[in-house]
Amino acid sequence: MVIFHVCNNYIASKVHSELILRFKIKKIKQAVYVPVREQKGNEGNEGNDNDLEVFFDYIIKPSIIKLFPLIKVMRVFSSIYFNYKDKIKKSDLLLAHTFWSDGIHCLIIKLIFKKKYIVCVRNTDLNVFMKYLLPYKFIFNMIAKNAQNIIFISKANYNQGIENYSYIKKNNSKIKIIPNGINDYWLENISIDRKYKNHNSKELNLIYAGRLDENKNLKNTYLACTEINKKNSYNLSWTIVGGNLSQLKSILDLDTLPSWIRYKPKTENLSVLRDLFYKSDLFIMPSYKETFGLVYVEAITQGCKCICSAGQGIAGFFDDYNLIQYCNPNDIYSIKNAIELAHHSEPRDLDTLPSYIRNNFSWDTIANKYLELF
Repeated sequence: MVIFHVCNNYIASKVHSELILRFKIKKIKQAVYVPVREQKGNEGNEGNDNDLEVFFDYIIKPSIIKLFPLIKVMRVFSSIYFNYKDKIKKSDLLLAHTFWSDGIHCLIIKLIFKKKYIVCVRNTDLNVFMKYLLPYKFIFNMIAKNAQNIIFISKANYNQGIENYSYIKKNNSKIKIIPNGINDYWLENISIDRKYKNHNSKELNLIYAGRLDENKNLKNTYLACTEINKKNSYNLSWTIVGGNLSQLKSILDLDTLPSWIRYKPKTENLSVLRDLFYKSDLFIMPSYKETFGLVYVEAITQGCKCICSAGQGIAGFFDDYNLIQYCNPNDIYSIKNAIELAHHSEPRDLDTLPSYIRNNFSWDTIANKYLELF
C-alpha cells in the first residue's frame, strides 16, 4: 500500500504528522505533499526514507494569492502535476487532510490519474470555505461525490455538515467519524482516582491550556468568572497556560491581571500539564469554533471536568460520563451557569473511562480505522 497525502496544514498542526507516523510504523509507504507560503525554519527533519517522503513546496506566494482561490488551486496543482506525478502514479490511494484546500487537488488527480481518494472535513472547511465560497458549491459537490470516503473528526462537525450542506447529506453513506488522537503519554498516565469536591465546596479551580487567540473565547470566560466572583459564592481561581503575558492582557483587555488569575507560559512538559489538570476542577474552553480539541481529552484523562461550547469540539463523545457541561460561547451568563453546573455535577461510570479513552483516542487505534477504509 502506497499513500499520497495532500496536506497544506502539515506544519501548523501536529495531528497530521502523528497519523502519518502511525502509518509508517505499520509499514505503509507514503509521500506527503505540503504546499507552504514561505520557509520558516520550523519544518524540521522529517527523516525521509523509502517508506516516508515529505515534500515542502514553497508555492503559495505571494500571500495575496489566497484571496483568489482558483488561481491558488491552479498554481498548486500545476506544481503537483509537473513535480510529483511519478509519486502519484505509484500510489494506491490519496488522502486529503482538508476538504477544500487539499480535497480539490485530490479531485483533479482522480479525474486525471483515476486514483481513489479519502477526504477529511475540518472546522475551517465548515465555517469558512463551505460557508463563504458559495460560487464554488458545484466543486464541493464534486469533491464529495467522487470521494471514496468522507471523514469527520467530531460528531459535532458531522451534525453541522449534514444539517447545512446538501452535498454532505446526500453522501452520508460514505461518511465515517474518526476523531484525532492524543499523545501516548496521556494514555499511559490516566488518573481518574481523584476525590471530587463536595457540592457545597466554595473552592473552584479552573484551568485553560492552549493558544491565546480570539477563537478560544478567553474574554467571555473572564467576564463569566468575574460575574461569579462578584457574588462571593466561590473562591474561584483560573490558571491560564500558553502564549505570553502581554498576549493574555491584550485578549482580556486588562493592564494588570486580577489576583485570581494565575498565568503560566506555554510548556512542552506534559508532566507539568498533567499535574495542573489533576489539581484543577474544571477545564474551560468555550471556543466559538472547534474541530475537535485534543486538550479536552487530555484534561479528562486526569479526571478534570470540562466546559465546551454546544455543538463544537468533543460534544457527544463523553456524555455517558457526565464530565462535560455545554454553553453558548456568545453568552457570558451561559458560560457562568455551565461553570456552576459542572461544579455541582457528579461524574458517573468512571470505571469504564480508561478503556473508552484508549479504545477511541489512541493514534494506533485511529490509524487502524483509516486503514480499514483503505
